[in-house]
Amino acid sequence: MTPLLEIRNVSHQFGDHSALTNVSFSVEQGDILGIIGRSGAGKSTLLRCLCALQKPTEGEILLNGADLVSLPERALVLERRRIGLVFQHFNLLNSRTVAANIALPLEISGIPSSRRRARVKELIEIVGLEGHENKRPSQLSGGQKQRVGIARALATEPVLLLCDEATSALDPETTASVLDLLAEINRRLGLTIILITHEMDVVRRFARRVVVLEHGKVVENSPVVTLLSDPSRNENIAHLFPDTLIQIPSDQKAYLQTDPFPASEVLLRLGDTAASLPSALLSELGRNFGADIRLLNGGITQVGGRNIMDMIIRLPVFSPEIQMFLKNRCQTVEVLGYVPSDR
Repeated sequence: MTPLLEIRNVSHQFGDHSALTNVSFSVEQGDILGIIGRSGAGKSTLLRCLCALQKPTEGEILLNGADLVSLPERALVLERRRIGLVFQHFNLLNSRTVAANIALPLEISGIPSSRRRARVKELIEIVGLEGHENKRPSQLSGGQKQRVGIARALATEPVLLLCDEATSALDPETTASVLDLLAEINRRLGLTIILITHEMDVVRRFARRVVVLEHGKVVENSPVVTLLSDPSRNENIAHLFPDTLIQIPSDQKAYLQTDPFPASEVLLRLGDTAASLPSALLSELGRNFGADIRLLNGGITQVGGRNIMDMIIRLPVFSPEIQMFLKNRCQTVEVLGYVPSDR
């Protein structure tokens, strides 16, 4: 199957500065891709190229086979309508109501007023803003403004939705609700979504695949679950993970030693990205071996639409039998160190 979007060897220069260097990746129809990188990595330049607002110095950007780089301007205008944009700071017109903001792209496209009204009503329902149609942006919360922005981006029925730091201006609770809305839109409409962000936690919670940019180059392109199961395999992305990986609690870390010692207990990290995880792993471990188990941090969460286990436990003993039991049930069993039994 041909991907919806193909980026082939895209490079872009600003004078002597290389903003993008030989960037290549593809996005399948209906996928959710996160593009992440710190400031200066090339995310903004790539976004402008993807939405055909800027032509790269070299390379091809194929949307359903049409090269956005080489199309003449008239054809490019039509292709841009197939790409929806959601902005970090909403970019709503304060002089317009919610309904009028959503209708703006339809007006520009010359859609008759009766069809505009029907489409706006449909979009209001999709984003959950019933009853807010006649309010101005100044009367809305940040999350509601972003919902208007999402509805406006969907107005012309795009095949691709680009979200530029769409949750960066929102608090954590509102961020979660906006990500839930985007996930529902993906399920309901089958819409392909690219989320450009500097927040790894947003990618972890929402995306299925991730592309990591560093100094204008792609340094990682993989499923999110693969990346999170073993981030240490790529030293270029280590800086992205301090706030998302499960950490040893500080009260345990203070006493952590590398080797076992008398009256010590072991700290283990258990990880798994299988579709079906053992639902009663710890209780089975305790029942089979009479082990006194302490769950120090983590558990099982949803990442990229799949379950992922990342937990740190403490055991009084790590016998060969327990080691074999855990290795038969978990993809990752890592000894983190040893702490005094009375701590």
